[in-house]
Amino acid sequence: MVEQCKPLRPGVAMIRYDLPASDRGDDLMIRYWQVAQVIPPGHVRQSLFSYTVLAKLFDDWLLNHEMDLLEREISVAEFAPVLGETPTRDVVWFDQASHSHGDLR
Repeated sequence: MVEQCKPLRPGVAMIRYDLPASDRGDDLMIRYWQVAQVIPPGHVRQSLFSYTVLAKLFDDWLLNHEMDLLEREISVAEFAPVLGETPTRDVVWFDQASHSHGDLR
């Protein structure tokens, strides 16, 4: 297991680790990213992300670029600053009106 712990910003850190697995006779490698945020006085918010690939492809340069992209995105994940609040966003991520597929009958 390869582990890396990285502080992201005050009160937030990410641990990355790789674990072998198998499924139906195929050897797999799973990369995990665990993000934790401390919320004083006694809470921790956690999110776990994973990415599974065939073990023989784990060191492939293209997959490594993809995992680097995932890590960059995961590392900027936002959490509410206090319990019971959702962070506000200035960006609309999905506008249903502009993604209409017309009448589906």
